[in-house]
Amino acid sequence: MKQVLRSLFSLTLIVLSVLGLMNVYSDNSEVVAMAGRVACTSCQPRLVQAGRSPIAQTLTFQTGPQTLVVVECQRSLYFVGEYSCSQAPASP
Repeated sequence: MKQVLRSLFSLTLIVLSVLGLMNVYSDNSEVVAMAGRVACTSCQPRLVQAGRSPIAQTLTFQTGPQTLVVVECQRSLYFVGEYSCSQAPASP
């Protein structure tokens, strides 16, 4: 029984690691486009910074000469599911 639990635990960690790597290194052009629409619906925002982690992406867009908008996108179930994006709260 102990061996079965060890094997299941190891398999779970391997699967989560692979999913995390896929979230960080896979093509994210759809997420960037979705985040751009959240940043500005009436302009053509320019991506100036992107940060990716296994469970979320943080994208910074320039929407005007002095205007930066930060958008956070994350999956519905941490490692899997559809991405949803929202504007991050303004930094002080």
